[in-house]
Amino acid sequence: MIAAHTLDQLKTLRLDGMLAALADQATSSAAAELRFDDRLSLLVQREIDWRDDRRLERLLKAAKLKVGGAAIEDIVWRDSRNLDRHLITALAGCDWVRQARPILLSGATGTGKTWLACALARQAARCGFSVLYARTHRLLQELRVAHGEGSFSRRLAQLARIDVLVLDDFAGAPIEPGERTDLLELLDDRVGTKATLITSQLAVNKWHAWLDEPTVADAILDRIVHGSHRIEPKGPRCARPRSRIDDRFAQHEPPTRRSREHGLPTAAVVRSSLSDARPPPWTSLRCVPSNRKHRLRRRVAHPGDERRRRGQHGRLHADAGHLNYHHARHSHAPAVSGISLKRCPRSR
Repeated sequence: MIAAHTLDQLKTLRLDGMLAALADQATSSAAAELRFDDRLSLLVQREIDWRDDRRLERLLKAAKLKVGGAAIEDIVWRDSRNLDRHLITALAGCDWVRQARPILLSGATGTGKTWLACALARQAARCGFSVLYARTHRLLQELRVAHGEGSFSRRLAQLARIDVLVLDDFAGAPIEPGERTDLLELLDDRVGTKATLITSQLAVNKWHAWLDEPTVADAILDRIVHGSHRIEPKGPRCARPRSRIDDRFAQHEPPTRRSREHGLPTAAVVRSSLSDARPPPWTSLRCVPSNRKHRLRRRVAHPGDERRRRGQHGRLHADAGHLNYHHARHSHAPAVSGISLKRCPRSR
């Protein structure tokens, strides 16, 4: 049994991992059968693992990652995402941090740029590197405030000591002349010594125009583009779920320009060669946008009978984007050879 004085000394030395390992060995019969060298090796390894865990927890807390749960092993490797698996696997080794090489992530909204940047930053923290996540516009505003408080040089020195600086949403907002100079100072302190990870919705070839100052733009781009790794993730945009009404319109002609504005077509011609073809289960369409009201009425062209058929198949109303379908009063309708939608004056 270990004396209480020895346990107190371990606490004083902050060997909490070794202290926990001793408590486990004291209650384990298998540990009692081990040699002294083996038990000591287990104690030392437990202390190393405990310190590594505490260090990672501290680094991730200081990193302030936007997506804290992002991890390299959770990346979805779909072909549509345009991700170079070999490159990202190599980046997981964190050689880009040791070599102080930038990573540029550019692409449209919703392609996972921020998530991937946080995953790479988290991997760097696992390797023991310090990380900081920051929105570019907010960081530049913070540096501008630091000018007035007289702490600009101290803040630049703090940022220069961070191993991996994540600049999210780069070129996402207009930049002012003073912010251009601060950005140049920030990147100049890091070039060749620390790694920088940049995400942007704007393509890299458009950053020069965004900086809007040829001399400063050349200096900034030379520091972040030269020797960088470029990743351009892609992916399908998120679309709203299609309704049954959208599916009916999709079976006909493509929508017109007005249909794209209001979500409903104003003119379409449907031709059917089937003898048992039936018209869609609605006869009139009422669309009420926010700025104006108009009515769409369906006209049925029947072989040998040009009479307008009304009220046989129910109505479809669209009021402020909300669709309500009223079932048809008659379950069957005669076959038609053509259906056309025409805009008619609003009925009183």
